[in-house]
Amino acid sequence: MKIELTKDQYRDLLSLAYLGEWVANAYEKERRRFLLAETQQRLYSLAGDAGCGDWIATDPTEQRLVPSAAMEKALGPLIDAYDDHAFWDLLAERLAERDLVVERGHDAVHELTDDQYDEALQPHLDRWWDELDGHGLDRLAAGGLPGRQRRK
Repeated sequence: MKIELTKDQYRDLLSLAYLGEWVANAYEKERRRFLLAETQQRLYSLAGDAGCGDWIATDPTEQRLVPSAAMEKALGPLIDAYDDHAFWDLLAERLAERDLVVERGHDAVHELTDDQYDEALQPHLDRWWDELDGHGLDRLAAGGLPGRQRRK
């Protein structure tokens, strides 16, 4: 297969590869460094020919192509913004889920259909979003949050 891309499109593809690998591996205890490694290495190997060589470097220890400091600097703000949004979304959702379980009981919550769950959760989400939008973390009590339990 042959795909023709402009320099900007190729840089976008490099961005997608970097961000995708970061999402897949950033929080793994043992980083799965070679997830999609062959495809990623092939993509990175074409960077120079595509006029994007400044975004790729060679790791001298592992002798493989890696994102350069320039790529990480360019894409780091996207990751930071994503992390910030994800933090607030997950915090509100987990607090709302906790409150719903307290209100109805664990078993009753897990018996809800997806639509019923969403409807029952919404008032709790609204309340937590009002709180977090108005006060951030300032008024949250210490003691930790329970881990998220997936509905079946």
